[in-house]
Amino acid sequence: MITGLSERMRQARKHIGLSASEAADLAGLTRKSWERYELDKNEPKASSLAVLVDKGIDAGWLLTGRGSMLKNEVRDQARVLDTDLIRMILKEIESYRAQNNRTWGISE
Repeated sequence: MITGLSERMRQARKHIGLSASEAADLAGLTRKSWERYELDKNEPKASSLAVLVDKGIDAGWLLTGRGSMLKNEVRDQARVLDTDLIRMILKEIESYRAQNNRTWGISE
């Protein structure tokens, strides 16, 4: 488990494929300044954290370590089982079956 903000910053930066120099450039910092954040020698500015958030890292996870690292991961998982959509699809299938006197075998 990644416990410190500096460690989460490093993990997030690597996950999105940025070098320390690239992240620093996006934040308007020197590479050395960004590295000091990741080494827990300086506290990062909000604008520096925003660089990671803008690239898809969840701000809550970045600050607390709780939840998913990626912003959309939880929403994507919730979409996997959209029960209202499943009900609507099943209703349409049943309607089609009834209108066409269609029966399906177990393999269908």
